[in-house]
Amino acid sequence: INAEYMGHFLSVYFFSPPRPCRGMEDALYSLRVLATSNTTANSVLPALSAYLQAIDWREPWLRALVTVHVMLLVLTVRTRNNDKIQMFMFLSLLVLILWTSSLNQLLGRHWQLFAAQPYFDPRGVFISGVFSTPLLVIAFLLLVNIMANTANIFLGMRPAYQLNNTSTAV
Repeated sequence: INAEYMGHFLSVYFFSPPRPCRGMEDALYSLRVLATSNTTANSVLPALSAYLQAIDWREPWLRALVTVHVMLLVLTVRTRNNDKIQMFMFLSLLVLILWTSSLNQLLGRHWQLFAAQPYFDPRGVFISGVFSTPLLVIAFLLLVNIMANTANIFLGMRPAYQLNNTSTAV
């Protein structure tokens, strides 16, 4: 992703007023229809764009959620050499992802307390997109890093193992 595209994304979805849309329910319905039909990229992009435009990205709780995701990503990168912190983060993210359905039901019942429109549908499309998917991406990055660190440990042990075997064989 280049900087120009990212600047456009931020200006359109975070700093401009929400564009008129038929509503969150209609946007979710169009996404569900696309998911169950034989679609091409040409038909998915307009529906995804309408869905993103139906979300008021200026709401404080959405900005806080995006901030938390960015902070988790930065923490993931900053702690890439600390296996204990990475494993704790990985397991914590998996627990959060596991609780997404319960969280969706709870937030669906009490959305009037913090949101301007009912984002939380019974199928969990919204919470999956803005909560679970970023957490899954970060968890995947953590998993890849944990596996790479483990492979480096094993590769570091190999010369010592070979040296030990050659000295006992002579």
